[in-house]
Amino acid sequence: MLKQNEKYKIIDDYLSIDQYQNCWDFVQQASYKSGELDHEFSFPIGMVSELSLDNPLFPQQINNNILSRSYINFYGPRELSAFHFDHDDPTAVTLLYYPCPTYHLDEGGATELIIDDEIVGVRSLANRLLAFKSNILHRATPFKSHQRWTIAFKYTNYPEDTRRL
Repeated sequence: MLKQNEKYKIIDDYLSIDQYQNCWDFVQQASYKSGELDHEFSFPIGMVSELSLDNPLFPQQINNNILSRSYINFYGPRELSAFHFDHDDPTAVTLLYYPCPTYHLDEGGATELIIDDEIVGVRSLANRLLAFKSNILHRATPFKSHQRWTIAFKYTNYPEDTRRL
């Protein structure tokens, strides 16, 4: 999925139409709790819903890393997040799946990655999957007038490792 020399990869139309619709319905009905800290000097943002690691629609392993955590991120309109790393291991991988409908470009909602000291924005398009190295600095940007959901998958060499910087 993510080659060793790749920093990130985008896969559009990741799921079938029916699978996508089921994911979209699921995230809207899930139970959420108060969000997490983007980094140790941050404040809690968004809300999360933990998911089972046993999901047949997404890989259980990437590049010898096993799925160690899976959850839904929820942000309200205009809710800002901070840049952060998901993991300090350079082999760890993060997948973000975008179940929201595709909104007008001016709505925002991109994921911003810092690649070679530049911001690379990945637009939140319905049924898009973004894979990137977990040690890349990144953040979610909000939609102006819609809620924003992403399903996050964390892959590490350490079972049940959710260690963050």
